[in-house]
Formats: sequence, structure tokens, C-alpha cells
Amino acid sequence: QIQAVMTPFPHSVGLNQSVKVARQLMREHSIRHLPVQNGGQLVGVISDRDVNFAIAFEHVDPETMLVSEAYTAEPYIIELTTPVYQVARRMADDHLGCALVTQRERLVGIFTAVDACRTLADLLLSDDDKK
Repeated sequence: QIQAVMTPFPHSVGLNQSVKVARQLMREHSIRHLPVQNGGQLVGVISDRDVNFAIAFEHVDPETMLVSEAYTAEPYIIELTTPVYQVARRMADDHLGCALVTQRERLVGIFTAVDACRTLADLLLSDDDKK
């Protein structure tokens, strides 16, 4: 299940916060994806790529641009009990950078491509390498 390999309790950003705040959170925590919430409800995800593209394309100040203008709505949302293989396959097939993990519609984790690589490396590690 995804619960065993996800990053629990991810940082998130509000829909009406500035892109600057999102960028600062990403840099501060060395992450590339932030779940986006509105009134406690999960509504999307914003990535470092989204932020950089929006600022470059729109030529706007990150302090005045809102997350709502740059985020990706309708993210890939999964339940805590979803099998890892199913999530990894969907992310690969649809070229997704992350899956947002929920339990009873509440954000509880995030599974990113980095998490997937870490999981794969752990699976491929031989017994001799583990010593």
C-alpha cells in the first residue's frame, strides 16, 4: 500500500496565497510539489515547474500572482490503501509528478517521482548491499 512509501503530512499552500509563498515553501523544504487547499478541501497541486512557467510566461511579480492562477486543478488523488504498483503505473502512463494521498477526503500524504525512485532503489538493493 502507498502508505508505506509516501511522504506523510506534506506541506500545502492555500489557493489564495501568493506564488511567492509557494516558492518559498518549496525552497525551504527542498520539495517540488505542494498540494493546494481551499478551506481545508484539496483542490489541486502546484509544482516548481508550474511556478517557474507562470512567472516566465506571464512576466508577473510572484508576490502579486496567486496560486489559483498557476496551479493544476484536478490532481491525481488516491486513498491511503491504494497499492503502490497501481499508483506507479498511473503516474508513468500519464506522466504525473505526484499523487496526493487522502484518508476520508483529508490530505495525509504525497507520493512523488522521487518517492517512487527511492522505493525502486530499495527493492533492487541486494542483500549484500544492505550490509
